[in-house]
Amino acid sequence: MNPRNTADQVDTLEQAILQRAQALAEEQISQGNRARERILQASSEKLALLEDRELLAAKAQSEREYRRLVQASEIQRQAELDGLRWALVESVMEGVGVALAELSADEPRYLPVFKALLTEAASAIGEQELVATVNDIDHRRFAEGWDKIARAAVPETRVSLSAEFASCTGGVRVNSKDGRISVDNTFEGRIERLEQELHTLILARLFPSPVHMGPLFHG
Repeated sequence: MNPRNTADQVDTLEQAILQRAQALAEEQISQGNRARERILQASSEKLALLEDRELLAAKAQSEREYRRLVQASEIQRQAELDGLRWALVESVMEGVGVALAELSADEPRYLPVFKALLTEAASAIGEQELVATVNDIDHRRFAEGWDKIARAAVPETRVSLSAEFASCTGGVRVNSKDGRISVDNTFEGRIERLEQELHTLILARLFPSPVHMGPLFHG
């Protein structure tokens, strides 16, 4: 074999090998690039999915936190309103007490009310002999003319005036003679029995007009 031809063939073979190697390398690079693109695309999609999930989770958490804050704010607001309402009720109740004290000090206005309370208490007990207890001021005020006052209030019943004093602003506490039955028609007794009704009335009006005091004396 001609050495020159042999050398040419070797060169040709080397060139072919190099070309093939280069082609394979380029193919591998191309495949690598495509794989890289797929990996990047998949990673991007996974990242986007994770971001969406995180966004949804954050949104849900944010909504829960918002609802919690709204609920807490509503509870606090309701507590503040309840406190305000109760303060208003207490203020009006104090005003009722002051008005009753002023009423008891005005004898021309007070005496008809006192008689009405005595009549109601005596009628509720329904016995012929009763004992009435009043505060110290009313005792001094009514003791001398008690029989006349009692006959005007309960003409068919004998009502004696107790020597003891009731701790009250005004009104009367009436007992049966044997002490088994008692009706507390003092101002404080009436208020205690009507407390819930008074609170409801005050809150219902909040307060467009003065509290009507008729129920205190007429049931």
